[in-house]
Amino acid sequence: MITKKIVLGSANINHLYGLNKNKIKGKKFLELMNYVYQKGVKIIDTSPSYKNSEKVIGLSKKKFEIISKIPKVPKNIKKNDLKNWIIKKIINSKKKTKKKIYGILVQNAEILLSKNSDIIFNTLLNLKSKGYFN
Repeated sequence: MITKKIVLGSANINHLYGLNKNKIKGKKFLELMNYVYQKGVKIIDTSPSYKNSEKVIGLSKKKFEIISKIPKVPKNIKKNDLKNWIIKKIINSKKKTKKKIYGILVQNAEILLSKNSDIIFNTLLNLKSKGYFN
């Protein structure tokens, strides 16, 4: 089924986003979620950095799966705190969306070339193996 390949993005929930600075109100996004769910779309892309998108997604009772992101790592984070920061971001996304996390993306791929890339990569692999996400 082709709709398994379609993912609904959420960056513009209550937030101007994209070239045309589009914005969709939370209530309207819930209507959109219901519509696409009926059409077979079962995955939503979101991020902790998309303002309150995760909270809006969590209002839906539909069984969507979530693709979330590890946002840009704060510059002042200490190496010893990085693993726990990543874990906290993923757990918070799951709590706010009230949905199963299907996958995790790295919002700023350059962090995988940083001096802490092994910590980031190994933390994600470890969390995946423990079932935090598919």
